[in-house]
Amino acid sequence: MTQVANFARSAMAPLMSAGVMRLYPETGGRALAMLYFTNSFGAAAGVLASGFLLIARVGLPGTILTAGLVNIVLALVVWILLRYRQRAEAPLPRQVRGHAMLEIAWTIAPALVLLVIAVPT
Repeated sequence: MTQVANFARSAMAPLMSAGVMRLYPETGGRALAMLYFTNSFGAAAGVLASGFLLIARVGLPGTILTAGLVNIVLALVVWILLRYRQRAEAPLPRQVRGHAMLEIAWTIAPALVLLVIAVPT
């Protein structure tokens, strides 16, 4: 099983690089640099979170499960972003201005989510 995970992990970077180069052929170098930066940043954040937080709180099996779930959520987010990204020929949406309640809701909602997560811990 470990060999399958290692193969999948080592195949990810070339596959993602090829996908980025197909999506952004005119700015491939910049997009590729951003891909490697976010990959390295995510790897460092994952190591720090698992080593200093997760193993002590949920143990090794819980840490592995958390890492798997985070990977699945990130894969879904990337898929949704690519699936529904704005095309060049699409008209620009109408600008929303003067909706203070909407801005307040977009500010308070994430704060409430963080509160709900932080209170039990």
